Amino acid sequence: MTMIKNPDIQVRSLSFVVDRPPNPEWHLTDNMNTDFFVLAYAKSGNAFYTFGDEKINIRKGNIIFVKQNQLYSARSDPGCPWHFVSAAFSLDFQDDISQTVLQEMPNSFSFSDSSHMAQDFAELYR
Repeated sequence: MTMIKNPDIQVRSLSFVVDRPPNPEWHLTDNMNTDFFVLAYAKSGNAFYTFGDEKINIRKGNIIFVKQNQLYSARSDPGCPWHFVSAAFSLDFQDDISQTVLQEMPNSFSFSDSSHMAQDFAELYR
């Protein structure tokens, strides 16, 4: 990953924030968001994401980061469907290096203690 001290990125607009309850049939096939980035926080349950050749298992406390114009598929685990909050937003990059840094970020994050993330996403949803 390219590292710079101060990436210059600003949120231009927030498109939506959705709290999706568990649904064993939830899925997306060959989806691409052409207008925004998405962050999703797994409140409970499990889901499976595919970004090209990368397969990611999501569980409670994980964050998914979907980049603008990134092709992906996803589905809820029917035996333990995930409950998640997602936020879609557009960004302004003030320089090319900042855009490169964001594009090189991984598609998922996990934390040993994600309780603060649950609170942050709940605040966005209000």
